[in-house]
Amino acid sequence: MNILALKSAVLTFFQRTVMLDIDLIKEIQLLSREVEPEQLVTVLWKIIDRYLVVTRIVVLLENAANFFTIASILKARDQESDINLNQISIDEAKKEVPISIIIENKEIIFWEKIKFPKAWQEDYYLQKYHPENFIICPLKDNKIKLGFIYLENYQNQDGFTKEIKDFLEIIAQQIAISLINIQKYQEQIAKRKQSQINLDSLQHNSYLIALVSIQNILLSSEEKDLDYNIILKHLGEASGASRVYLFKKHFDNYSKLLISQKAEYCAMGIEPEINNLELQNLSFDKLLPCYAKPLLNQEIINKSATDFELEAQKFLKSKNILAILILPIIVKNDLWGFIGFDNCVSGKAWNKSEVNLLVAATNALVLWLEHQITIKQIKQREITLRKIVAGTVSNIKEEFFTACAFHLGEIFNSAHILVSEIIEPNRTYAQSLAFLVNKTFIRNFKYSLAGTPCEKLIQE
Repeated sequence: MNILALKSAVLTFFQRTVMLDIDLIKEIQLLSREVEPEQLVTVLWKIIDRYLVVTRIVVLLENAANFFTIASILKARDQESDINLNQISIDEAKKEVPISIIIENKEIIFWEKIKFPKAWQEDYYLQKYHPENFIICPLKDNKIKLGFIYLENYQNQDGFTKEIKDFLEIIAQQIAISLINIQKYQEQIAKRKQSQINLDSLQHNSYLIALVSIQNILLSSEEKDLDYNIILKHLGEASGASRVYLFKKHFDNYSKLLISQKAEYCAMGIEPEINNLELQNLSFDKLLPCYAKPLLNQEIINKSATDFELEAQKFLKSKNILAILILPIIVKNDLWGFIGFDNCVSGKAWNKSEVNLLVAATNALVLWLEHQITIKQIKQREITLRKIVAGTVSNIKEEFFTACAFHLGEIFNSAHILVSEIIEPNRTYAQSLAFLVNKTFIRNFKYSLAGTPCEKLIQE
């Protein structure tokens, strides 16, 4: 609405008052700027409650066969305003307003109890509540009916004046603008939500595709053939990570725990770290505490860089890392290594759904590693058993048992192997045939079975 017309209408209305409240003009203009129904109703009530003698306001927004009640506001003398936002049907609306009159009329309606038409006598609301006077003002935009404002005064027999009608029409026009804005705003929010749902669904599918691809690679690979870089590439592209890397735990010649980077994937424009010698044979105790402790406790790390302690923040900043996800690789209940994900674009950590899918991919790798260990153990035992057979078949009795003890120690990786025979007739003593201790054979001896694990075995 033209600002001059607005000022003129407001001025005309307030010519009968003591003074003109300049803030009212600004308040009315604010109505057209609201994009939240609750705030719109709050501003409307403040304006009307401040300048009109009104005991009840109902704002209805028409929606096909139903009325959506934005607000029903009641105010009695010396009581607080009660604002209720809810949705009601036409049948329910007749308990709130004279709905039959609202449906039949498209223009502003004045009602005074002593002047009501006979055709309105059957209205449910009028028969039950007998309001002294009320006014119904339609909310329209380009002749499209959006709803109504219903003002009621059951405490005063004086009707609503022409000035009030003009004033209310100004407010109605501003509310209509606001309703259109609300509708457009809600449509935008709905589109954004749908776009986010589509994006989340697309990303979820990309994770699943990556998981299936990784499983297929693992099923068709042996330990010597597996290229971890391909695994990380699938994970990086699915997760949108800037950098994905795999570190493996190992020991030096002095049994000191070390960790080294074995593979890496980098998105376009991200500097690789795979050739950084500082990340090879790195002493585990030199890792940042925020890394080492959770890894040893087999815990996931998923944080924005700003959530770490100052020392870690400085390190991550030096690598342009804004968020990080670390997934420990636990093989046979022991830390094998970890897979890390760096986000150098956003400081937002990975959400729960993403982490679960990446954990699933990591678990697929864990199962494959455990399977490779089992295969290796089976092959090693087969080789050792063949050696036992080959090494003992042609030996005489004494040499047979020493050879057997030696190869059994190799199979089970045991430092102590004892081969004995039971001495008859009472079966309470045994004679050693071969006793291997740390790869050295001890002279054979006779010993009592009492109190030994073998005693119980013999008895059974």
